[in-house]
Amino acid sequence: MSTTTNTPDSAPQVVLAISLVLYLLLFYVITPRNATPSFIAKSHEAISAVHSTLVTLLSLFELQRKYDDWAPPRPFSSQTVHDDDIRRADVANGTGLKIITTRSNLGNCITAIETAYLVQDTVILIMGAQARLRNRHAGEKDMALVKEINWRVLMGHHVGLGTAFGILQRYIALDREKGILVILMLMLMNASTPIGTLHWYLVNFQPLRRRAILVANFIYLTIYAVFRVYLVYWVVDVFGSWTGHSAIEAFRRLPLPCRMGTGTIGMANSIWLIMGVRKFMRRYTSRARATK
Repeated sequence: MSTTTNTPDSAPQVVLAISLVLYLLLFYVITPRNATPSFIAKSHEAISAVHSTLVTLLSLFELQRKYDDWAPPRPFSSQTVHDDDIRRADVANGTGLKIITTRSNLGNCITAIETAYLVQDTVILIMGAQARLRNRHAGEKDMALVKEINWRVLMGHHVGLGTAFGILQRYIALDREKGILVILMLMLMNASTPIGTLHWYLVNFQPLRRRAILVANFIYLTIYAVFRVYLVYWVVDVFGSWTGHSAIEAFRRLPLPCRMGTGTIGMANSIWLIMGVRKFMRRYTSRARATK
């Protein structure tokens, strides 16, 4: 009688290596040597839009393919499990919550692409900071473009998120990852980035197209509210349906690290949305008054 052992699939590690090379190569191809800070900013935004679109579409595809493994069970009470099942979930023999224990090789590859992007984008941010130091006397327009991107906030975001995804890649390599479907659900936040890039482009390169800028800004805030703020509540609500709890009760019962991470994401995105809406209202209400 022979026994078989599960071995980690090497595809995610291969995808990680290839993606890292391709992203860095793409930046090298579209960015000339000794590029100005504004040109680096444009390269950064272009690659960000391409990446976010790719990751969003891939995540939607895999979530649709694995729908039965994460969708809220019907009726809720028939598949209610104990609160500590998330801690006891055993990937090897398939016990515990399906939304946590379900494996997805494509999902692992998507997280590898995200990890490679974060590494590449961090390199771009460092190069952008160096370019700013080299071009302290750059033109007003050039520096204005750079100020449109909050480099320090992005760097902090990338360091924190990149560290988390790096740890995830280690767990994937050891064949010990859990909750990949939940991670894919959260990665749908990337959906707001392309329209945000469009708004940035219009503001900086088509400033006379005021109506288009207004529409792009409004659509961006709307998509941000859905995919960056409401999405957090939705994910917790879906998880809660597997344990027979409301979203709020499910959040309270999460392990402390998960509760802190989810709460931080939700609060940070909510604060940014409020600031964005206030800025939008001030800009266009004051402009409307000025035209009267």
